[in-house]
Amino acid sequence: MAWYEVLASGIWEGIIEIFSAFFRDYSIWWYLFPMFTLWFILEIYFGQHKQEQLGWNTALANGFSLVWMNIEAMRMLFAYSPDYFLLRFTFIFMIMSYGVWLIYISFVHKFDGRLTFHLAAPTPIYYLSIVSVLWGHGLLNIGWWVLLDIVIGFWIVFGLVMLLRRYLPDKSDVVAPSQDSAVDTPNFDVPSDSKEDNEDESDSLNIPDLSDFKL
Repeated sequence: MAWYEVLASGIWEGIIEIFSAFFRDYSIWWYLFPMFTLWFILEIYFGQHKQEQLGWNTALANGFSLVWMNIEAMRMLFAYSPDYFLLRFTFIFMIMSYGVWLIYISFVHKFDGRLTFHLAAPTPIYYLSIVSVLWGHGLLNIGWWVLLDIVIGFWIVFGLVMLLRRYLPDKSDVVAPSQDSAVDTPNFDVPSDSKEDNEDESDSLNIPDLSDFKL
């Protein structure tokens, strides 16, 4: 069996294992459905408002969301103690540490905003959250092919999200009003003739000079 056949067979086995994990326990969708929904809405929003950035406060909130979901995954891990407990614990702890690091760099503005916003974007946050939930609940069996497919799947999803954002119509552009539609503003300038008339009237009044007047 050639090496590429082994590679293709292993990747296919990993794909089947990953998709099967979503349907081994339907109660897991109480966690997954809100994550998928919010992820989809955020990607549509940023796709239609391309000029808008994530923001420091949203990056901070995404870090907290990632930590919170991994705490829940850790709770289920200790409650059910599935196989390969230590490996599962290490994997979830690493993702949780990433969330704590995002909280820190977002709170203190450690790095450039553009870099931080990419690290705390919805795609890595919700992708890792979904994987950690499946991993912590013992629904996703551990294997090298599964790990490889998780890494490959992330970049595939990332590319699809970039295509979605690129081809969604941009609704953030503000259309400048045309000259025809501009509202005429009243002109409050005083005519020059009226100014001259006022000056003539003031000169015609004989006002006595009281500068030398003494009591």
